[in-house]
Amino acid sequence: MALQVIDTLWMEHLDSMDDLREGIGLRGYGGSDPLVEYKREGHKLFERLLDTVFLTISERIAKSLAVSLTPDLVGSQPVPKEVRYQHQSPELGVADEAAE
Repeated sequence: MALQVIDTLWMEHLDSMDDLREGIGLRGYGGSDPLVEYKREGHKLFERLLDTVFLTISERIAKSLAVSLTPDLVGSQPVPKEVRYQHQSPELGVADEAAE
C-alpha cells in the first residue's frame, strides 16, 4: 500500500521536475538566476511531495482501520434500545434542571 502511494507520487514529482526544468530558462530573462530559482522551486516541490505522501498514507491507514473495526471493538457498552425520561416529556426535565 505505502509503496504504491510512494511510487505513484514519485512519478508525478518527476514529471513536475521535468516541467520545471523546461520552463526555468525563462527566469533568466526576468533578472533572476535560473539555477537558484530551480533549486528553490525544486525544494518546494519535494516538500510538497513528502507532505502528500505522508497525508495519503495516513488517510489510507485510517480508512483501513475504520473498515476493519468491528462493533465489538468499538465500544463495550451496549447501545440502549429505548430512551426513558424521568419526566413525562423531555422539555419538563430541562425546565426543572434550569430552575435548580
